Amino acid sequence: MEEIIDDILKAEQRAESTLEEARKKEADMRRALESEISSMLEEAHTRAQKIIEERVSLAKREAQEMYEEGVKKAEGQRKNLLEKNKGQLENVVEEIVGYIVTPEYRRK
Repeated sequence: MEEIIDDILKAEQRAESTLEEARKKEADMRRALESEISSMLEEAHTRAQKIIEERVSLAKREAQEMYEEGVKKAEGQRKNLLEKNKGQLENVVEEIVGYIVTPEYRRK
C-alpha cells in the first residue's frame, strides 16, 4: 500500500515538474514572440515613416514646380499686358507729364 502511495506521490511530482517545465517553455516562447512582434512593429513603423517622408518630399517638389510654373505664367502675362498696352501707358504718362509741366493758367 505504501508503495502505491509512493508511486502516486512520485507521479504527482513528475507531473508538477512537467507542468513547471511547460510553463517555463511557454513563458520563453511568449517572450520570444513578443520580441519578434516588437521588432516587426518597429520595422513596419520605420518603413511607414520612410514612405511618408518620400511622399511629403514629392508633394513639396510638385508644389514648388507648380509655384514656379505659376510665377512664369504670371510673368509672361504681365509682359504681354505691358506690351499690349504700351501705347496707352505712354499716352497716359505723356498726359500726366504734360499736366505737371503745363502752368495752371494754360490748362483747359
